[in-house]
Amino acid sequence: HLDLHDIHLHDKGVFAINTQFNCIASFSIEHHFTPRWVPPFIDAIVPEDRCHLNGMAVKDHFPAYVTALGRGNEKGSWRDGITTDGVLMDVAQNTVVFSDLAMPHSPRFIGDELYLIESAKGDLVKIDPATATKTVVGSTAAFSRGLAHFNGIAAIGRSKARETSKTFQKLPEELRRKPAGVDLLDLSSGHLLGRLHFGNVVDEIYDVQAITGPTVGMYGMAGTDFYEPITTPDFSFWLKVENGLKPK
Repeated sequence: HLDLHDIHLHDKGVFAINTQFNCIASFSIEHHFTPRWVPPFIDAIVPEDRCHLNGMAVKDHFPAYVTALGRGNEKGSWRDGITTDGVLMDVAQNTVVFSDLAMPHSPRFIGDELYLIESAKGDLVKIDPATATKTVVGSTAAFSRGLAHFNGIAAIGRSKARETSKTFQKLPEELRRKPAGVDLLDLSSGHLLGRLHFGNVVDEIYDVQAITGPTVGMYGMAGTDFYEPITTPDFSFWLKVENGLKPK
């Protein structure tokens, strides 16, 4: 159990954020994982999720920047300041380049510019590591994770925060009760261009990917708008969705 978060495939293998062991890891058939980088404040490779390392911005197939929800060196210490103590780190320099972020996730390069989501605010922000400056581009006004871009548009995932989670209870109530879905923002202006709601079919989204081209496979089949596919190792069936909501 590694609690993997961001994953990047390249021609020689896989890089992934190994959140449970507080490191960037690679994988092979010989070992469960090989640690490749550890934050400068973490002193041991142990399964304690000390800082909740989560996001990875990749440049030329190598991890360039990562995000974490804190910089503690004790088990679960990131939970104390989850909404205020997030950091952005430079992997090559092994340094923290931006701190006091509101639950950072999904750092991504768009062109040569670095963006991330402050999930506890619902803000899409642009970071300049050289000057340690932050610019708010736009907002979903919801608990958000997952960022993809295409044609000058940012696609951002929204989640309904788990009511049973004591950690998520620390989020502002107006953010965590929004329905799950995907927002489309104009990167140049930050304006909301469109919004997709998933109803009660999906509560949480961690990542978003954009697939462009003439043919895109979509969830669902003709005549099943009111049903959700459910599968287990032993059987499968279509579950009728309550309240007439239509998953797409």
